Amino acid sequence: MWRRVHHYIVFKIDEKTGLVAVDKVGGAGENYDDLADSLPDDDCRYAIFDFDFVTVPQDLLSLPERRGRLSCFSWH
Repeated sequence: MWRRVHHYIVFKIDEKTGLVAVDKVGGAGENYDDLADSLPDDDCRYAIFDFDFVTVPQDLLSLPERRGRLSCFSWH
């Protein structure tokens, strides 16, 4: 199994330089609600969220597996 260091990263475009900058980094104990709470109401942000889930066995010989997927969000 892997060890997660960051659960999500929120990016913004710096108005002065026009470059992409990290706005917030979510720790290993944070979840999707924490990501949603960190997004501003009046500004644009971009985020990558590491989503964990467990597969459902399709037969009696299979075992549940822990999986993860990266999801990208654009917040306007």
